[in-house]
Amino acid sequence: MYPIKFRPKYHKKIWGGNKLSRYKNDIDEDNIGESWELSDRKEDNSIVVNGEFKGMSFSELLKKEGADLMGTKCSLESMPLLLKYIDASDNLSIQVHPSNEYAKEFEGDVGKTEAWYIVEAGPEAAIIAGINNTDKQNFIKSIEDGSIEEKLNKIPVKKGDFIFIESGLVHAICGDVLLAEVQQNSDLTYRIYDYGRDRELHLQKALDVINFKLEPKIIEGKSERFDGYNKISFIKCNEFIIDKIEIDKNYNAESEIERFHVYMCVSGKGKILYGNNEESISMGETFMIPATLGQYSIEGELELLKIYMPIES
Repeated sequence: MYPIKFRPKYHKKIWGGNKLSRYKNDIDEDNIGESWELSDRKEDNSIVVNGEFKGMSFSELLKKEGADLMGTKCSLESMPLLLKYIDASDNLSIQVHPSNEYAKEFEGDVGKTEAWYIVEAGPEAAIIAGINNTDKQNFIKSIEDGSIEEKLNKIPVKKGDFIFIESGLVHAICGDVLLAEVQQNSDLTYRIYDYGRDRELHLQKALDVINFKLEPKIIEGKSERFDGYNKISFIKCNEFIIDKIEIDKNYNAESEIERFHVYMCVSGKGKILYGNNEESISMGETFMIPATLGQYSIEGELELLKIYMPIES
């Protein structure tokens, strides 16, 4: 096994921008709102672009390698995560995602808890996260009378901020933001408000799943210094674990037989060394460390989001 890279799948959006084109040399059009970096969905299955498995889809790779790829304590049915870069030049719709329980019962899918790491942010950049002291009935009234924007909790953001978005939390990305998104492998989004754009809303489902008690979580993280790098522990929840690895020299690591590792490079460039081989890595790229890879190291000056699954001890 070896560090596996995948071909990103680009999605045009009415709110999409052009920031990603600075890091992706194969983007030749505007309004690319999302780059799906690692996806195991029927409509968008990531394709391997390097090594022995080049040209193979993720689902084919999973079927072939099983626990050697995913780990002995991870599901072998599908990749549980969906990783993206999102480039917003305009406001996204005000939306909410369902819990696992609701999604299973009414959609035949998993829910959607996610986390955002701000890669770039303009001077007026902000996100929506949560509702300001409003109960369900007043929120419905604000939708009906057009005052909903007054009820939304708008938070300025800057490069390096980390935001945890639980299922049930009303949220949106505002314009002039490029972020890395880690989420459950789900595409369930219920739109509440769309700034007058002519797109379908999902008000009843949204009202079913909004948790009016949830508050936004801007997470500072716990920082630790090691020889050659810093580690910032951002989040450990039932759906995923995310650390930030800030490498100024080198980062020595070893794969875990129980679970895979995925890295999203959010700044800088370097190389991954394993055995007698190496792979380059630079801003905007994503790679997967299979459970059976063994020892590896990452050298250079770069910042990585390390994403992996919680497992029972």
